[in-house]
Amino acid sequence: MMKYSTGEKKYTVGIIGGMGPEATIDFMSRVIALTPSQRDQDHIHMVVENNPHIPDRQSTTENDLIAIELTAIAERLEVAGADFLVLPCNTAHVFIDDLLKNIQIPFVHIVSETVNEIVKEHTNVKNIGLLATDMCINSGIYHQVIKSVDRTVLVLEQQDQKSCMQLIFDVKKGKYSKSTKTDMVRLADQLIQKGADIIVAGCTEIPLILDTKSISVPLVSSTEVLAKRTVEIAIGIKELK
Repeated sequence: MMKYSTGEKKYTVGIIGGMGPEATIDFMSRVIALTPSQRDQDHIHMVVENNPHIPDRQSTTENDLIAIELTAIAERLEVAGADFLVLPCNTAHVFIDDLLKNIQIPFVHIVSETVNEIVKEHTNVKNIGLLATDMCINSGIYHQVIKSVDRTVLVLEQQDQKSCMQLIFDVKKGKYSKSTKTDMVRLADQLIQKGADIIVAGCTEIPLILDTKSISVPLVSSTEVLAKRTVEIAIGIKELK
């Protein structure tokens, strides 16, 4: 894992967390690991609401309530002193339109940043295999951004997608094992066989059970990308806008 060595800590990040709780902790751990530090005071100020009580993001009947809850958390973090916001849950980005209208500080979009990372670091990639939740895939939030950079999205067949969802829920339950990881590798391999040049872990539970050493093409973790961007902004390497 790369660790930055330049820049100066400047900004406080507000983390809309809890979706799920372990994925949020994984994100925070990656931020800590990436931050250049010699002492406690060198680390990034994180204001976190790790709230697991947001309604199920896979539901199609609670969209309004999800949006209201996310907006309320964002507003609380802004009042608490956050200079910018992140949301380490890909699927929850389906519901952020109202949130963006009601905050006065920047919001770092995990999907846009993940796709931008691919364009920047993997210039020859054309076919992107997407591992994500049903709602994330069906909403088209990744498809729209990937299409805008002239790349193609590949997704799992229906039965394999059901398996992917079960593995994600196993992680959320805290009931994952070596076999869980093996099963996720198998799903990534299915996308590779379909022609994927790269795999996107488009759900922040997935990097907990899948790493780049386990598959034959590069893996882009949306968690890692968001953590990198958070550090770059917080310590002044990347402009806050």
